[in-house]
Amino acid sequence: MTNRKRTSIRDLLILIAGLGIFSILFGTSFFFGFGNMLLILLAVLLLIVGCYGSIFLFRRLFQKIYPANEADTIESDYLDTKTFHLYKLYSELTFPLGWAICGFLSYQLMIWQSNLWFQHLPGQYIVPMEEIYWSIPAFFAGGLYGYLISSLMLRIILRQRIKSYWKHFEISWEFDTKKFFRLMIFLCILLIGVFIYIGLATYTRFTEDGIYFHRAYQVEEEFYPYTQVEKIEEQIRTQKSASSHTFLIQFSDGRQWKPMTVNGGAIPESYPLIMELVSRKSGRPVYQVETGNQ
Repeated sequence: MTNRKRTSIRDLLILIAGLGIFSILFGTSFFFGFGNMLLILLAVLLLIVGCYGSIFLFRRLFQKIYPANEADTIESDYLDTKTFHLYKLYSELTFPLGWAICGFLSYQLMIWQSNLWFQHLPGQYIVPMEEIYWSIPAFFAGGLYGYLISSLMLRIILRQRIKSYWKHFEISWEFDTKKFFRLMIFLCILLIGVFIYIGLATYTRFTEDGIYFHRAYQVEEEFYPYTQVEKIEEQIRTQKSASSHTFLIQFSDGRQWKPMTVNGGAIPESYPLIMELVSRKSGRPVYQVETGNQ
């Protein structure tokens, strides 16, 4: 079997395996209802499958648009095939490791920077996106940094032979890999910027005079005075392993403020205080509602 067929089959198997795992977890969540943590895992897995699928599709597209020139590659070849596959394996091992480490560090850094950003907004309480949201841009940032670190380490180790390595890589992938990776880097930077903007531009401010909403697609904040508050609820859902709490504020025009469900009873300290503030300012009591048992 040629390297071309072997590589194509490997990518196809990775894509099928990812889709299979996703389908199993997705079906399990419907039958057993494991809660929001499973939904978060499904979202992360969907990102991974989407990335592998995108790479697979981009690869097929680039094979037609920018095919590799195998003649030029062989003429200037200074790296034998066995050595190339050895360093390619090294790169395939260091890239996911760098992706995981840099992704985790990026996640922590983005949370820290977002907290600094929201500290400058006026208001008694600021409720931004949930911290888990920052795993999305951190996912792409980790992949970008993982690729850059892996490429830098290969450049340091191979030195003059790095050009021969990339020429071998072009034959393996059957297209101009430089243009491919430039496009991937551009898309990663673009997605990181978009998701960071959405995270910083989506928040709710609770002040003495009312509630301010701002979403990423809005230019100005929307203001709701406390007189428009119609209902305040703390919804409690008891499950087999833990209980989940959902807070709800409903306004007279039908709009609702409902942050993400908190699993395992780990309620953020600010949420009860926010409910107390809204209840005091609006004159509406906080109702506790049992939404169902499992």
